[in-house]
Amino acid sequence: MNKNQILALNALCVVIAVAVSWAVFTVASDYDDDIVKPGTIQEDISHITDVQIPALVHSHQIQSDLLEGVEEAFAYVILNDDNEKDEFYKKMSDFEKRVNVYIKFSPNIEDKPEDVEETELLDAIILAQKSLVKSATVMFESHESGDLDMATVLAFEKDIDEIVPLVDELIEEEIEDINEHVHEIGEKVKESSSDDEDDDD
Repeated sequence: MNKNQILALNALCVVIAVAVSWAVFTVASDYDDDIVKPGTIQEDISHITDVQIPALVHSHQIQSDLLEGVEEAFAYVILNDDNEKDEFYKKMSDFEKRVNVYIKFSPNIEDKPEDVEETELLDAIILAQKSLVKSATVMFESHESGDLDMATVLAFEKDIDEIVPLVDELIEEEIEDINEHVHEIGEKVKESSSDDEDDDD
């Protein structure tokens, strides 16, 4: 994750924390001991903190593993250092593990268009990553033969161009989902405040 991404993520988390704190302070009536009531602000907050924020963090880590792995692959071909090749495969292994963790945060498919689209996106990312590893291996073998074939390098670059936008889309969808939930919390707070004013009258 680069510096700009870290700053953007931190800023987003601060905004969410402020919105959540404001909602909790404003609508304490939603809270009943440790029971989360369906349809309440508490449920929305729990979903953001327990599901959406961890999913966003993991999506950024997936992106980081991908980009660092690509750097290691090119570094191996340029520097001929076996450690770089080992690091590439380690990053790809980390990538796969993080995708599996991310899937745990994904909603169960309920025939909702957004859920189906997310599953299709994850499937596309998994397939694209397998293709990336395969083309990198071919590139490594070409390099190790002593006569690097530029066609193998171009094939690897093509797979990079395929997977990077998919991972970017995954992150964008997570940010959009969080923004939507924060907006929903704000709407519920407004409704609750309006109801309280009506009760006072």
